[in-house]
Amino acid sequence: MYAQRKGWDLGQVEVQLEAEKSGHGAISGIKMHIECEGTLSEEEQMRLKEIATRCPTHKVLSAGVPIVQV
Repeated sequence: MYAQRKGWDLGQVEVQLEAEKSGHGAISGIKMHIECEGTLSEEEQMRLKEIATRCPTHKVLSAGVPIVQV
């Protein structure tokens, strides 16, 4: 939405997530890689990566919100 609003040629976006596990098998972190196929400048790519950290899903995961099974 952000790139569209700015009129940027975003093209296709690929996001890869990889769970990092501790010695006990618990998830200790998540590695995130974002790749854009459009013709964005380095500055535009960096801005999109910054914006990606503000999405609701990223905020929940990084805050460590407990998940309760009901």
